[in-house]
Amino acid sequence: MHFVLRLLFPLFLSISLFSGRVSAGGVYNHHLRHRFRPTKLFVFGDSYTDTGNILFPISPGLQFPYGITFPGKPIGRFSDGRVLTDFAGKQICVSVSVSLFRRFSDRPVLTKNKWLSKEALK
Repeated sequence: MHFVLRLLFPLFLSISLFSGRVSAGGVYNHHLRHRFRPTKLFVFGDSYTDTGNILFPISPGLQFPYGITFPGKPIGRFSDGRVLTDFAGKQICVSVSVSLFRRFSDRPVLTKNKWLSKEALK
């Protein structure tokens, strides 16, 4: 009995693995036909990704020279251009939405967070 188990176990194991590979192969190829293309990049900021975005009229991030290389005028970021997440988004073909920053930069947004940020700059 022990001899039969030693002989049949590798046979059953190889048949199981081979049949599972064949059936899984069909599923794998099916998913390759539908390529994953992300449309949004959510970033929970830290010092490498969060450069400010304080949008009240006297914000230093809305003054020259911040933002002069990207997108061409200050938008509230406390950096001269792109940050790490902008480059990551470019690699996965997600466009950077700057229009959101420009929409709010013309008028002050009064929220508790903006008030706290303003107080921190004093």
